[in-house]
Amino acid sequence: MDESLYETLQVDQHADPEVIDVTYRRLARKYHPDTGGSDSSENRMRSLNQAYEILNDPSARKAV
Repeated sequence: MDESLYETLQVDQHADPEVIDVTYRRLARKYHPDTGGSDSSENRMRSLNQAYEILNDPSARKAV
């Protein structure tokens, strides 16, 4: 992954879990393939999901 997980979700490294959750949901609505409609939306959504999966798990987040 070229950009960091934090850049993908557009949050600070010290962001609270609530901020990560809210930001992920906002970006997911924006880039979801059903609403975005472009091929890049699908790739963007994959990146968002991967970043959220890691940053939402406290033990995985510590490893990053």
